[in-house]
Amino acid sequence: MIVKYSPNKKIQLSLKDKTISKEAYQDEIDHIVQHGKRNADARASVVIVAYNEGDDLIRNLEYWKKQTNQDFEIILVDNGLDDGTVEKVKNFDVLYIKAKNNLGCCGGRNVGAVYANTDILVFGDADGYNPSNYMENVLNIMQNSNVVAVRGKVLPINDELQKDFMPAHYDIGDDAIVAIIDAEGNSVWRTDDYIEAGGFEDSLAGGEGLVLQYRMLEFYGYSKNSFRYDPRIILYHDYHRDYKKLEYKIWQNTIVRIQLCNKYPFLDRVIQYYSYRQKNNGNEHSDEMNVKIKNITQEIGREYNTFINELKLSRYQNSDLMKNGTQYDFSIIIPCYNLGEFLPKAIDSVFAQTLENIEVIVVDDKSPDKDTQKVLDEIEKKVHVIRLEKNSGVSVARNEGIKRAKSNYIMCLDADDTIEPTYLEKVKNIFDANAKVGIVSCDLQCFGDRIEQWELCDHMTIENALVNSPVHGSSCFRKDLHDCGGGYDAKLRGYEDWDHWLRIMKQGCMVRVIPEVLFNYYVRPESKVKTSNKNAKKLVERIVQNHDNLYKEHYAYVVTQKHAETVELSRIVHLRDEQIGEQLDVITKERAKIAEMQSSKFWTLRTKYVNIKTGLAFVFRNPSKFIKKHFS
Repeated sequence: MIVKYSPNKKIQLSLKDKTISKEAYQDEIDHIVQHGKRNADARASVVIVAYNEGDDLIRNLEYWKKQTNQDFEIILVDNGLDDGTVEKVKNFDVLYIKAKNNLGCCGGRNVGAVYANTDILVFGDADGYNPSNYMENVLNIMQNSNVVAVRGKVLPINDELQKDFMPAHYDIGDDAIVAIIDAEGNSVWRTDDYIEAGGFEDSLAGGEGLVLQYRMLEFYGYSKNSFRYDPRIILYHDYHRDYKKLEYKIWQNTIVRIQLCNKYPFLDRVIQYYSYRQKNNGNEHSDEMNVKIKNITQEIGREYNTFINELKLSRYQNSDLMKNGTQYDFSIIIPCYNLGEFLPKAIDSVFAQTLENIEVIVVDDKSPDKDTQKVLDEIEKKVHVIRLEKNSGVSVARNEGIKRAKSNYIMCLDADDTIEPTYLEKVKNIFDANAKVGIVSCDLQCFGDRIEQWELCDHMTIENALVNSPVHGSSCFRKDLHDCGGGYDAKLRGYEDWDHWLRIMKQGCMVRVIPEVLFNYYVRPESKVKTSNKNAKKLVERIVQNHDNLYKEHYAYVVTQKHAETVELSRIVHLRDEQIGEQLDVITKERAKIAEMQSSKFWTLRTKYVNIKTGLAFVFRNPSKFIKKHFS
């Protein structure tokens, strides 16, 4: 996708349906030989992948013979050993698997996993070694059935060589804690869980444990506490053997991490969850090494910006990508009314997406502004432009654009807003991975008349969506759900997004929010939001009328939630920092009372006597007064 990634492979994204099996790898294997005896009573399978390790590999195998607990088998995957080393391997009890070509470390480990005869996979490093109590500790740890995977501590073989740089995650303390599985050469997994979740990404050369853990958490519902760090399992291993190799590895690992976070929508959230628990050993890099790391990071950043600029330029020059495809991965609908000065920048942000096959449809809502018309004439060579015969409002403009869309994945972008380069790729990955997801959004940055960040709630429920709009207007959705819901309400000139999300959510779909700022929202002095807020009563009445049955079903919840919001705002606004903590305790108690009131049969009965349409519009303006009037 991006920058100097080595080895020269593009990282492949595997979603929930990734599988590994003997059948999948049979064409990759040259031959399989059992040297010595295979332990029929083994409790664990040690998988070692070797490529040019030579004497280091033989040392590794010697250390396995010294283990105090011998309840394991060894599976050696040969990715390219010299003949002399292959001959020496015959002296050990190993299942020897010769690959036709270099499968990479991840591909080799997957092969070893599918040929394992035990319930526990232990991944070792061919150029490292483990102390004699290693297997004993592994088997004791895995007696806890709640542990799905565990990674251990990595210590240097050559202290002098590693003194200026050891990766921070190699040694994160002397306590056993929940953690990211990011030391794959010293990791242990339940065999069935590893295989079911698809194993490591074959195309990766770093970060593969983190990605597998992410997939287990995101797609298979594993508990976050299933993944551990335990300092009792130790690997002796040097991160590098010379400074040239060190610089290369730092470069490669930095790029891999960037690419992974660009591709996997919730990976940052997984990293953040575990990172605060880590107790790093406190090793500091030398000043010289810190400068090198900083320079490498800055250079990668420059290359990324160059990549994005080249992407935009190539797509402007090759407008066929945007105009003549029969099927697209995404359709972007941009309504425009007198916003010609902003429109090119909005389109620019779409052309800069890392997702390739995108359709852009601009809908002119009969803009009288001559400068806007001039811009539309220019961009018509690059994107689809639909010109409405009369000014009809943003809802009609969006509906018209969506009718022409050739993708089932849709995003509506206002002409004065922009999106970040990885937004659509991450959204598509979520949609592709889970057919139950109907709406995908992200956090947003406001700029212009108001500067602030909004963090949205993930997994928004229909109840909460009745109280407030669940996501922002440039969230993404499935076209078929839009069509089934009847599209945007043409009679709503404000809050049309809120109404639209309710129409889609009523069909039982999930809402996901990427916890990153990927949308930039321009708040102009004459912003439509401000006009909508002035007309809130009529707009809410229309929304309640459109979703009458839903509001009747969840009436008590809506009233109490709006009341709770009012209580919180009135108590916290204008308070000094030291007072806020005290007030939050009061709010918690009031919310408990509200919840109790909400669940009472008396409350449910009383709601039947209130006009659902005008009553709820009043609730949204003054919920506390409404409660006193009707239910005191």
